[in-house]
Amino acid sequence: SARATTDDALESIGVAADADALAKLDVDKFVAAELSITASGGLFTARRSFGPTLSPSLPRDPVDAVGSGSAANVDVVLGCTTHEMVSFMGTPDLWTADDAAVRERIGLMLGSDADRLLESYRAARPDDSFVSLFLLLASDRFMRIPHIRYAEALVAGGSPEPRMYLFDFRMPSADGVPRAGHGTDMPYFFANIDKSPAMDGPHAAPLTQMMSGALVALARTGNPNHDSLPAWPAYSPTDRTTLLFDLEPSIENDPMAAERSAWDDVELG
Repeated sequence: SARATTDDALESIGVAADADALAKLDVDKFVAAELSITASGGLFTARRSFGPTLSPSLPRDPVDAVGSGSAANVDVVLGCTTHEMVSFMGTPDLWTADDAAVRERIGLMLGSDADRLLESYRAARPDDSFVSLFLLLASDRFMRIPHIRYAEALVAGGSPEPRMYLFDFRMPSADGVPRAGHGTDMPYFFANIDKSPAMDGPHAAPLTQMMSGALVALARTGNPNHDSLPAWPAYSPTDRTTLLFDLEPSIENDPMAAERSAWDDVELG
């Protein structure tokens, strides 16, 4: 797959596989090549993209590497938002799609696992619309479950007390349902709310204090705990202790446990 992507990119920008020629190209040509290639697939289908590939320069999958101890001396905070994929729903067709169309998208995304996972999520969330279920399934498939598996690998590899978070401060989506989308945690973590005015409001100061404070404490001491947060224990595959960032931050063991356990036997690839 990586070779095919490379060949298409080189053809798109009109050069051979020559390092000197590539080094002289304007970056805009690479951007155009990537956009051309990634546009050929849907967001949740078998889409090709530029990215790291197992090769002599990356000989092992990172999860396998940390599970074997490559990050044993690294202090880690990791996590995501609760509804990551809502930020990628720029086209209006999802919000107006009927249940059959949404179910078809779920099938394209999850293949042979689609029916079982969908039924598990419907059982856990009987009042959710098909659109809401799709967004949560997609968010878990591409973000939350990989984070959980990475945290488990860190623990197995002896990483010193990794901490897991979920960002759960929600803002209204296109269908009026409040959700926390991809990237909405970043302005508060990095205290640059002035660069993201849509994220500003009365909530911004307390969220920034607790979240940027966690990163400062992590950098300073290796431990993200500080006075604006409840005591934040390390993550373990037993308790799955997670900090939920919201106006009232809280500690929860195994949040969305029913949804999480539905993925136990699913190979993410």
